Amino acid sequence: MKAPINEIYEPKVTRKWEPYLRDVEGEEKKIVLAQILENQERYFLTETTKSTDVDDIARTIFPVVKKVWKDSILDQLVSVQPVKSTLSYIRYMKFTFAETAGDATAGEELGRKNYKTYSAYAGGHKTPACWTGDNPAPEGGAARGVNVELKREPVQCCMRALSAGWTFFSDIIAKMDEEEDLDPALIDAVAKEIRNEIEYQVIADLLANATGSTGRTWSWDASKEVGENARLLYRAILMAAADISKKIFASPNVLVMSPTNCANLESGEQFSVVYGKNAELVGIGRRLFGVINNRFKVIEDPLFPDNKILIGFKGGSIFEAGYVYCPCVPLFVTDKYFDPDELTYKRVLANISANKAIEMGSTPAWGYNYYGYLTIS
Repeated sequence: MKAPINEIYEPKVTRKWEPYLRDVEGEEKKIVLAQILENQERYFLTETTKSTDVDDIARTIFPVVKKVWKDSILDQLVSVQPVKSTLSYIRYMKFTFAETAGDATAGEELGRKNYKTYSAYAGGHKTPACWTGDNPAPEGGAARGVNVELKREPVQCCMRALSAGWTFFSDIIAKMDEEEDLDPALIDAVAKEIRNEIEYQVIADLLANATGSTGRTWSWDASKEVGENARLLYRAILMAAADISKKIFASPNVLVMSPTNCANLESGEQFSVVYGKNAELVGIGRRLFGVINNRFKVIEDPLFPDNKILIGFKGGSIFEAGYVYCPCVPLFVTDKYFDPDELTYKRVLANISANKAIEMGSTPAWGYNYYGYLTIS
């Protein structure tokens, strides 16, 4: 499909923000980040132009938004679909059988069980056949249909806000010693904190509600060598991933775990630490830590519990995921003001966004089947 099927797929938006995206890897991440910057600019032009320090904010806020969301791990784990309104929709694609025929029923979703005869040619044959000169294809009839739907579900955004302040004395010291304003550093730090809290909320929601695989366990065996334990841990992960595959007909490809379990897996021969062009992802906070057997991306989360490993699937398209994060306004900043009673400069920084699992008319939401976990005892 050549025409854009979601507002984030607007080529002109990506072209507009290309100067900011040159060091961003991955086409999907570039498209998403371009729309995040577009949302930021829209809010900035409509709300912040009344600010007395608008130029200073502009010089600070766009590089911060780009840097903070470029380094986010959310697009590795869930679909990121920027929205333009606080009341909006998330989107996913659904493929269903168009008619009741063969061993399928109209309205059933493709890939949910083993269908054998639906695609048999409808011109008189009930099973697939090879047609030759002695056995020509029947005339008439029609191929059975499959419906492709772009579905949507409502989503409502919420706000996260932090009031940041620094003393008059600290401001003077910074300017005298380094000739720098504390404002840019403060905006950068608070923006990262808001992003970290959003990531934590998404990961906690997935872990608490995952239905793809929940009964698998593994325990460290002190009688075995480190490498053997790493191999057995990886096998336990594969078994949990197999449970998820049976439900969503796709192979899980991402793991989230604590530094302790990253260290356990790093001892195995199949583990590769992320280096080279992805080195910038290895930093503070949650990070893409490595790859196992060229199959699973491993996200290291310092706040993740040691007794669990989250396993999930995220495809190469924004429609190939069971959970969605929707940034609306990535960061908005109030005017800086001075409180004479406290001798303190202050700003309020906030984020408007939403996140939810794709429901597909089921309870619990069908999207939680894309995720499972392994319990470590």
